[in-house]
Amino acid sequence: HDFNVKMLKSALSSMERLGFIGTLAFFFVPQWEIPGGRQEINLNRDCSDLLFQDSSFFCLQRRLPSDDRRWVFEKLMTGPFCVAPFVQIILKVIVPWVARHLDKFSL
Repeated sequence: HDFNVKMLKSALSSMERLGFIGTLAFFFVPQWEIPGGRQEINLNRDCSDLLFQDSSFFCLQRRLPSDDRRWVFEKLMTGPFCVAPFVQIILKVIVPWVARHLDKFSL
């Protein structure tokens, strides 16, 4: 039972991480609308037509040029942001499970 709970937690954690990365990859980074004006940061662009207005990924997409959004996504995909959750899964779930089974076999 304990093993199943831990595996479910790790699966949900992985899905959460992949969901967040997928949201950034498909809603924040690509240019789905025709860019308005020059390709520069414009924090004064209107976002009142969006569901979450100023707090939406789409609003950030409007305000940031595509090169800057790609740069942010690349930085998030390298280093501890991407690697750390999977290392935590290994340390919290897989290593204890292997240790328990090795302990059972040693008796």
